[in-house]
Amino acid sequence: MNRLEPESCFAFAAAFFDFDGTIVDSEPASSIAFRDVIGELGTLITEAESEVFCYGRSWHSIFNTVSELHPELKGRYQEFASMIEELINREGGYLGTPIAPSLSTLKQVAKHVPVGIVSGSFRSNLSRALNTLGLSQYVATIVGAEDYTQGKPNPEPYLIAAQELRIKPDACVVFEDSQLGIESAQAAGMKCVALNGRFDAATPHLAVNSLDDVRVWDFLHTPLRGPHFRISTNGMQKPDVNRSKL
Repeated sequence: MNRLEPESCFAFAAAFFDFDGTIVDSEPASSIAFRDVIGELGTLITEAESEVFCYGRSWHSIFNTVSELHPELKGRYQEFASMIEELINREGGYLGTPIAPSLSTLKQVAKHVPVGIVSGSFRSNLSRALNTLGLSQYVATIVGAEDYTQGKPNPEPYLIAAQELRIKPDACVVFEDSQLGIESAQAAGMKCVALNGRFDAATPHLAVNSLDDVRVWDFLHTPLRGPHFRISTNGMQKPDVNRSKL
């Protein structure tokens, strides 16, 4: 249920969503795809290894980690990236299953503030996935693996997203599902809502099993939580965004 009225005191000026594990339950399928592609490149890894390597990381980070253990892969990242990108685009831009409450929450939040996707996936995959899922019209900017040099848990991905929307980081809220993502958001100075409880040391500002939890809307809507903005859904002016990234 959407607890936000057409005009309300929203506690944040922008919202950023992780994609894999937050918008779609893709990480098990991504792990399989990664193992298959690495196999095509001549390196065999176990299912357990693939799951550890893939969880919460960008494709670049995953490949770097594996290539340290398997030197025969060094210097082949572009080949790997092209193969993964092509495979995922053939599947509509994402692997796995959409998470219905997360899709609904993103659409509702986008009625009040600009929304961005910040992910370790490739931007072309993300753009195609948003089209496939019917979310493109709700997303103001995409930050993908090509857009930063330091992935999560470094704050760079979320700081880039805030810069693109011309909004101060401490006025943003992030929706994440991994420890690395939570650490990235918090290092950027943003509040964080964590999904599924799949984290250890990182402590989010709110942890829920699903984004349709009523506490999510309470958190976003609480008028005592700063900074505060009066935002109307009628004629809301969104920041000037570089649409070439979409």
